[in-house]
Amino acid sequence: MDEKDLELNTLHLSLSIASDGTLGVWAGQNVDPNTLDPGTGQYFIDVLNGLRCQIDTNLDHLAHIGAMMRFVQEKVEEERFEEEEEEFVFEPDPELLKKIEEAKVKEANGKVVKLHKKLH
Repeated sequence: MDEKDLELNTLHLSLSIASDGTLGVWAGQNVDPNTLDPGTGQYFIDVLNGLRCQIDTNLDHLAHIGAMMRFVQEKVEEERFEEEEEEFVFEPDPELLKKIEEAKVKEANGKVVKLHKKLH
């Protein structure tokens, strides 16, 4: 692919796996610094070059991070599935029910002071 074929202000990173298992990496860009805020175009070109360097020199590390992300995603999905299957039923403690009844009796006897809601 020719960089001039890319849309304006586009970064392109292409990875291809060869039959021998090696990874081919192509990075290209068509960034016009005059159409962006000062420094923005160069910043993203630097990001693209950094990604290319990381892929070229730390592929095993990137694979390890990807495996950890996959593991976390699987655990999140498992947890979500388990939560959908479980039904939680709230059963109040008998002591709580007793206190609620006592509070109702006190209120009925006028021993509870009711405060007016804030008007503003």
